[in-house]
Amino acid sequence: MSEPAPAKQVKNYLWPWAIFVLLGANMVVVAITVYASQRSRSPVESDYYQKALHWDDSARQQAVNTALGWKLVPTLKKSPAGADVAIQLLDGKGEPIRTCKVFIEAFPFTDPAHKLDTSIDAADAETLTSTLAIDRPGLWRLSFVVDAGGARFTQQQDIELSEYGNIEVFLPNKIGGRP
Repeated sequence: MSEPAPAKQVKNYLWPWAIFVLLGANMVVVAITVYASQRSRSPVESDYYQKALHWDDSARQQAVNTALGWKLVPTLKKSPAGADVAIQLLDGKGEPIRTCKVFIEAFPFTDPAHKLDTSIDAADAETLTSTLAIDRPGLWRLSFVVDAGGARFTQQQDIELSEYGNIEVFLPNKIGGRP
């Protein structure tokens, strides 16, 4: 009787290669993610890191805004050039501030790099007006900086512009996010 030949041992050389394949696939996914993050228009506010470093300055400015007691009331209307912005600026007693300089910066939340800005220099006006070339619907952030009589007042305002030209103005933003 002959004995069966012993089975040849198959050496398993595949598992070390599986590790290299998985590491290589991971590197490809990371490379694609980094490329996509650099190429896309992501909704990230520009200079956010610098703004975070200067958070104390923002908190001090918020304290100044509260102490001043001023109120900035924007009104927006759709126009062929974008949106007409009318601003009424009231002091702590409710009286209009007539002599001031207002800087306005606007950007859509979907593309913070697309910034629009304008300024209004009022010598004696109860309502300040300007035009912003808001060219697309969506949620926009408007930042106002008012210089009047040596005092500086700031306010951020979010607006929603629909495809049909309707504009909804939200309450002013507070520290810590939208109300």
